[in-house]
Amino acid sequence: MKREKYSETIYRDIRDKIAAGIYPVSTKLPNERELAMQYQVSRFPVREAIARLEEEGVLEIRQGSGTYVQNRIKKAEKAFEEKPIDPGDPISKDVLWETLALRKLLEVESARLAAINITPDGLVRLEQALIASIQEIRKLKQGEDNTFFESDREFHYAIARECGNPILLSCLQSMKRIISTHQHLSLGVTSQRDEVVTFHTAIYESILAHDATATANSMRRHMERIEEHIQFGIEKKKSK
Repeated sequence: MKREKYSETIYRDIRDKIAAGIYPVSTKLPNERELAMQYQVSRFPVREAIARLEEEGVLEIRQGSGTYVQNRIKKAEKAFEEKPIDPGDPISKDVLWETLALRKLLEVESARLAAINITPDGLVRLEQALIASIQEIRKLKQGEDNTFFESDREFHYAIARECGNPILLSCLQSMKRIISTHQHLSLGVTSQRDEVVTFHTAIYESILAHDATATANSMRRHMERIEEHIQFGIEKKKSK
């Protein structure tokens, strides 16, 4: 198993334990040596996992004291377990457009920052998220069981994770229900799903080139296209 894989496993395990309350806020984590023994690895992948959690604002490393849990992580929830907002409701429709405008601001800026701040490991993670979204689209088109909507959302989260500002990611994740509604309205037909591959690939390639301007423009075009599809989806629902 590659070192990168070990660090990812450790990273996710520590996050899960924090989310479950096993490591409450202000708790001191075991030191690197103890964690390495616990996971039966060298200290290096432990150090990578801890550093990633520190970058996300989850952990705080206090020199001469140790590593402490700084922020609680909410338990992961299944995608679309909540009913999407009804765009036919006048109040809900306002919320739909207002939150889409907010999402555009968050996603364009997080993409721009990701192009500047992303690390080599971050590029690997983003590429994996891109590949996963493409694979799930293929499964969907072939009528197989799939997690297309979840993988689409995770690609956007993966970008925000690499932007260097954990607050942007938290804001985006807090919009789960509205993003669910955006997806249901904007990804109703195959041609729109195929567009996702084009937009996601363009965003990834711009980040790979560390071109912040091109990345922001690619994400902006993606969000504007989502907006067009949502408008089409609303009109389609009205005509039924």
